[in-house]
Amino acid sequence: MSAPAAPPLPPEPPKPPAAAPVLDPRVLPAGTALRFGLLLLSMVAAAHHMLTTLLELVRKGRAAEYACSLAAGFDPNGDFLTQLGVDPGTDPALRACLAAAPDDPRWPVPAALALVLLAAAALYLLLPRWRRRSRRLEPVDGQLRAELLRLAESARLPVVPEFVVDPGRLGSGAVVFGHPRRRTVCLYAGLLVTRVSDPAGFRAVVLHEFAHIRNRDVDLGYAVTALWRVFALLVALPFAVVVGGSLVGAEFGLFVGADRVFWPAGRAPLVRQTATALGMALLVVLARADALRHRELYADADAVALGADRRVWDVRDPVGPAARLGRLWRAHPTWAQRRRALDDPAALFTLAPLQTFLVGAAGVAVPLLLPPFAGGTGGVWLAAVPTALVLGVAAWRSAAYAAHRGTAGPEGLRAGLWLGAGLVVGELVVDITAGGRWFPAYPLALLVLLLGALAYVPWLVQCARLGLGRGRVAGVAALAGAVLVAAAGLAWWSGSGHLYTAGDVLGGGGMRELVVRRFPGGWERHGAELEWIATVMPRLGVDGRTTAFVAAAGALWALPYLLWLLGGHRGLGRALRRGLLGGVLCVAGVLAVKAVLYADRPPLGERGGGFVLRYVSWLTVAVWAGVVVTAVVVALVSRRLWLVGALVAAGVAQACALVAVFVLMSADGCLGPLRTMGDSCLWVPQGGWPVVQVLAGPVLPALFGAALAAALVRLPLALLRRGGAAAPDGRVARSGVRRVVLVGALVGALALGPAAVQALPSGSAGGLDPTAQRPADARSERVRVFQLLIWYLVGGKQDILALVDGYRAFSEEVQGLQRAAAEQPGESVRVDGRRFAEVCTALQGAAATALGHLHIPDSGLDGPWWAALEQTRRAGQHCARVMDPEREERPGEGEAVLSEVADGIGPLLAAVDPVLRRIETDGPRYWPDLVRVDRPQPSGPPGTEGRAGG
Repeated sequence: MSAPAAPPLPPEPPKPPAAAPVLDPRVLPAGTALRFGLLLLSMVAAAHHMLTTLLELVRKGRAAEYACSLAAGFDPNGDFLTQLGVDPGTDPALRACLAAAPDDPRWPVPAALALVLLAAAALYLLLPRWRRRSRRLEPVDGQLRAELLRLAESARLPVVPEFVVDPGRLGSGAVVFGHPRRRTVCLYAGLLVTRVSDPAGFRAVVLHEFAHIRNRDVDLGYAVTALWRVFALLVALPFAVVVGGSLVGAEFGLFVGADRVFWPAGRAPLVRQTATALGMALLVVLARADALRHRELYADADAVALGADRRVWDVRDPVGPAARLGRLWRAHPTWAQRRRALDDPAALFTLAPLQTFLVGAAGVAVPLLLPPFAGGTGGVWLAAVPTALVLGVAAWRSAAYAAHRGTAGPEGLRAGLWLGAGLVVGELVVDITAGGRWFPAYPLALLVLLLGALAYVPWLVQCARLGLGRGRVAGVAALAGAVLVAAAGLAWWSGSGHLYTAGDVLGGGGMRELVVRRFPGGWERHGAELEWIATVMPRLGVDGRTTAFVAAAGALWALPYLLWLLGGHRGLGRALRRGLLGGVLCVAGVLAVKAVLYADRPPLGERGGGFVLRYVSWLTVAVWAGVVVTAVVVALVSRRLWLVGALVAAGVAQACALVAVFVLMSADGCLGPLRTMGDSCLWVPQGGWPVVQVLAGPVLPALFGAALAAALVRLPLALLRRGGAAAPDGRVARSGVRRVVLVGALVGALALGPAAVQALPSGSAGGLDPTAQRPADARSERVRVFQLLIWYLVGGKQDILALVDGYRAFSEEVQGLQRAAAEQPGESVRVDGRRFAEVCTALQGAAATALGHLHIPDSGLDGPWWAALEQTRRAGQHCARVMDPEREERPGEGEAVLSEVADGIGPLLAAVDPVLRRIETDGPRYWPDLVRVDRPQPSGPPGTEGRAGG
């Protein structure tokens, strides 16, 4: 198809006065590919979650595993903490029950996910061919082709594309499709008319499409489109039909995939599953549209740089509520947004609020949706790397643009608010801690996400300002630190932090009782301290010994310290001096703790256990308070670089505190009224270093608390001031010797805490791992009866029958002795010791086996049952030992041990009878199809007749 030659462009209007040169958007990586990568990862995570839910419905072992959990006390109506207590990791009996369930293969979910990805890859390859055939595209030739080739040459395209026309499209646009080696530029039929009526518009459209080719947008765009279509068709739609249909059907009594047994307890989980699917689909749609809009702005800027007329973008946008709402879903920005980006390319150097929000939502949702792999943190790193790089690149680009304009740029707190909002929404969308509730029990815990984002983004921005212009090494180091901090934060949240939305996890897990048992002494007078020690200290100790967490805490202040030092910016000395003052504050707090505990210390031989734990805990409070107060004060009094200055000061204060604790503890006996552990005035470094080792774990995370507090107190100032941060100060020259000294000081201060933690022997940090706690009884009578029935079916019946058979065999042997004695009055009766040893051994084995099985999921019934099992096991063990034919018999010992065994029959019957009566009376009332109870009647020795169930 050919077209007449284009008329010459009209003369250009007079140029405005020369302005500052526009910063090339390509001066730093744009991060578009990273955002597309995070988007693809979000779709894969959502697909995995939905496929797992769908395939779970047809898994063979699902019913058996659910039965084991119910028999162990799982309450479908209970809160998350109660459900969390039914844990095979801490309950060997539950673990054994689950091991007996049918072993389902692990490949269906990965295979289904691989099928989805293969279908997306196939669609990606077929989309260009489908577009060619479905639209009946026609090739371009003649003068039009020659003009397009000249434009392609001026645009310096790596590969000359093929040009076609879509005669069915009457708009004045164009589109690029195809694969890297075969690009195709498709011109709409209406654009050919524009070529005559508006040559500048024609040229701008073509150059815009060429910019997409140069930026490699086509591959990313089509990959996202292909995966989105396959995800919607093969995953989201079946999920909505099955799960959503189950929810709707259950409301009308049709249970297809829903839980008939406990309905309506299953309503909230089904609603949340549906909401999770819809929420993830919505986030994916918004993120996809936003990423596509962002690449359009880059293509506009490139088109103008290639010679397109800026006036082409002077087009009026449609108005009205529908148009405004539709902007969220459109793949193209509005004309107003395009003009703003061309006139002031700030939008190309920063993340817009919606972009930051979507990055946060994806970052927190992906680790929770993906299965644990690579030590349980694989999903965290998969999410942390693109999330941190997207935000880090945006921070560096905004810093570069601000430096180009001669301003300081934004502080990052507003962007942090948007990131935090995205994190909170992402957590609510994927919420796994609600249990039988609609929302988390303690939503205030979500503020940790918001505060973390408020600190993270300004930290990125200020590190970028410090490292700008220092070369690629500084940029790579800053981005590596950003990834490390993001990974540590996401790992903490997805691993344990999100559990706090359900309540006091450690207290509910028996941590208070464990603390009292492991550290006895004086807790009756320190109940309030016990509460917060059991709730806070174990978590801090674990975090402070996690390698990634410790490294991230160090990076928070060491990275800006190095960038500050090497970049030559003013203010580092001031931050160090403030850190020394903060160290003095920490030491004052440590001395105050020693003074208070001096009056309460027990005698010398009793200064262990609870006293030592309280001492270390209060030292932790003193150091934390000093570090956080230092950071808050520095953040408030600083005009620029307030967060990194606060963190450097806090890091120095923390190091000073650890050194002071070592010195004070090594000379503890010489401190007079400040003595705590010793009474003799000696220098004992081997007594000071262990305290530092134990203290370093809970103290190292204080840097995260300092960052959160500094960001929180700085937020009101940022919201009131709209002009951005203060203008940057100049640089100062530092001698090589001074730099070496400052780097050496950093290395020493940074290594002190981790060295102490790593030197601490494994298991010597207290070992505060809560043991398995028996789940609380279900609130619903109906659920308790069902749990009892399931316990009876999965193992209780066999245990009762085995014990009844054991006592029956024992009774038969005893009755045989009684008959022999009656037939031979006045003569001694020979006891078959070998046979009695076998019977007692079998009885002991039956009791031991039952003790290894699940408790009765009813505390009122379980106590007598467990006591009877213990009595039977002890009596059987004693009997087997006494009746051993190889053992020398003692007078009267045989009769005593037989009486001991016989005494166990009554308690066992007393424990079993209410269990069977409960099943027989309440079972038919709630679950008539499950009730079938046998009651064999064992014959017993005189005085032991009674009912026994099986």
